[in-house]
Amino acid sequence: MNPRSLFLLAACVVLLGAPAPACPICLGRWGEVPTLVEDLMGSDQVAVASSKDGRQFTVWEVLRGDDAEVEPAPYVGKGEPGRAILLARAADTKIWKSLGPLDGTLRPFVEKALTVRPLKAALDEVWHRRLDRFEGELGHPDERIGSSAWAIWANAPYHILAQRESLPPLERLRAWLADDVRPREDNLWWTLLGQHGTADDEARVLATLEQQWTEKDSTALAALASALLAMQGREAVPSLEERYLLDRTRTLKEVESVVQALALHGTESDDLQPVVRDTFRRFLRTRRPLAGLVAADLAAWECWDDWELYRDLLTSGEPVLPNTRKSILDYLESSPHEAARELARSLRPPPDKPLRSERK
Repeated sequence: MNPRSLFLLAACVVLLGAPAPACPICLGRWGEVPTLVEDLMGSDQVAVASSKDGRQFTVWEVLRGDDAEVEPAPYVGKGEPGRAILLARAADTKIWKSLGPLDGTLRPFVEKALTVRPLKAALDEVWHRRLDRFEGELGHPDERIGSSAWAIWANAPYHILAQRESLPPLERLRAWLADDVRPREDNLWWTLLGQHGTADDEARVLATLEQQWTEKDSTALAALASALLAMQGREAVPSLEERYLLDRTRTLKEVESVVQALALHGTESDDLQPVVRDTFRRFLRTRRPLAGLVAADLAAWECWDDWELYRDLLTSGEPVLPNTRKSILDYLESSPHEAARELARSLRPPPDKPLRSERK
């Protein structure tokens, strides 16, 4: 892996791998290019520089790190001769990454973003203060600013978003959803609309779900299903189960998206958890090859009655979605039934030999 790939990966892991339970519906975007704030959070050195030839640069201000260690070196990205650019890198990376031109509009935001660090098990009021601080930049026309503010909000736990008393006006959320400029941000807008929207917004969610169902489109489906659950509660579960989980013509991505939404609300809502739990148990019996998709949630909710079905799946030679095999073994190993734990230990490969689904 080249240094740039390592840098991008480190930036994502620093933010997304924080122990705080970020909203999986809002975030859901692994593998994409980090936002400006994520790059800054993953960097140990940040500098302002200029370049004469577009390849070598001269540092004239250090924003983070030791001045003595910020030496001229190659960087990733093209520079405009004589124009100030923002550079960043991790401590173990020699090659810098260009974060683009630094002008008077971006400078105040960069200074604010440099104070942001991953939150670890933060109190609710700490989360709310952070969201308050970046609320004004949501939807900003400068993508580096707008997407960074979005990333801050999208990493907040779901219950924090549901508690918000201050949020962008509903008309702005609706306008952003109608704007195709930055579609990856739609998950957050649908989530907020589901938690705080009106009856008209509920109708919009239903209409969008209907259109996507007809077209077998899974774009933002997890967030749309989550919005419907937030708006309708228990009433939304049967239709999602029938139209997605039990319909064998649905794509795997559609099924995974709806499972994700149901799992989130089953975890967040004491009222919804029994309904979602029963839905997942029916799914486990009727969609056996996909049963591993719900194993982690059933384990988290201490639903151990189905361990024998998982045992049969792993020992009978039936097809199992490969990337869910580990979740099934984890379920069995966490079970209070000694036979389930013994089976998991017997089927789990040695530490130096990964599961088939984990091999490259």
